[in-house]
Amino acid sequence: EIKSARTPEQIIASTRAGRNRLQFSEKGDYILDAMQLKRLTTKVSGTINKSREIEFLELNIKQGQKSDGKEKRIFNRNKPLSEELAALDGETVIEGTTRVINDFLSINPEYRNFFKQSTVFGIDRSLYGVVELFNKFINRTTTKQAIVDRESMTSKEMLTNKYIKELESPDYVTRQKAKIQVMYDFAKAQEAYLKKNPKSIWVFDEIRAQATNSQQSPFRTLFPVYLVEVDFNGKPLRDVRGTEEHSTPQNLIGTLLGKAVVDQRVDEIFPIVKALAMQGWISNDMDNKLNKDFSKSMPYGLLNKAIQLYDKGELILPDGTLAAIRMSESDVDLSFQMYIPTGQTLSEIFFGTNFVKLEDQKQLMRDLFNGTRSQADTKKE
Repeated sequence: EIKSARTPEQIIASTRAGRNRLQFSEKGDYILDAMQLKRLTTKVSGTINKSREIEFLELNIKQGQKSDGKEKRIFNRNKPLSEELAALDGETVIEGTTRVINDFLSINPEYRNFFKQSTVFGIDRSLYGVVELFNKFINRTTTKQAIVDRESMTSKEMLTNKYIKELESPDYVTRQKAKIQVMYDFAKAQEAYLKKNPKSIWVFDEIRAQATNSQQSPFRTLFPVYLVEVDFNGKPLRDVRGTEEHSTPQNLIGTLLGKAVVDQRVDEIFPIVKALAMQGWISNDMDNKLNKDFSKSMPYGLLNKAIQLYDKGELILPDGTLAAIRMSESDVDLSFQMYIPTGQTLSEIFFGTNFVKLEDQKQLMRDLFNGTRSQADTKKE
């Protein structure tokens, strides 16, 4: 069975009860610094010029779809590890990673599928490339697996009838909350493992960094799907092309949580992760607005003060919606972004109404997030 752990709600309660090791301002700085890291360790993996055919032959793995046989840049699985990281002379990236993953799974077998989805997405770009190679290296288990599947929302970039119907399911929100719980549980498992095996951080950092190359990576899929763009009638937008967007870019949450793991601060930091981590479907027009200034970043100045207010309990928001400042700063109309758990738009959550002009939304959100206006005053305006 999957190991039980404290829920994120319990973490928030204990953190706000005064058990912080960091002062509020220091914690805000710590969080924003961690979010802006590119990596937690020096990059270990690399690429090499080789044809796919040669790679499959050397790995003794049957190739599925044939390619043109030409050399290209592919993942260098046989790159030697440094003396500092290798457990024995000549140990390679794939051998070292396999050693660490199998050791981790001997303690936490419920995460085998987590690693499979993190490391299997094509022979060119990912460590194991194909399931057959993953199964060849990684020990099997009969333990029930943590659920890390991606939410199926679209076909040809448009919302499907099936997904829109699924939004009405009584267990939809419960399923999304389970995602963030898996994110927390995995972080705690890493934290315990790395406390005894600190040199192994390079493996987890390599896997986390690769999430940018795969839509199936749990470092992406475990963001709860809480948002959907709606029309003037408050219904999910139909027959319009869009994209699945993380309200806080996933790599920022990945490095934040990874840094907390390394520093043994998961329980301190996770309430903020929970406040920032959500995803949803937005139209391409809105996505283009987000990507103009905040493709891979957040409005950090506003976010710093808001994190302090949230951490002190002076800014009370539903899970994930602390990330809404990225939308308002990008001129995305919050009146058309529905927060699925409550059935309200973000505009209703922050302003109490859908009738706030777009140009006023930005200023109200700035005032709220920098602490010059209270939540009550924001809703009176």
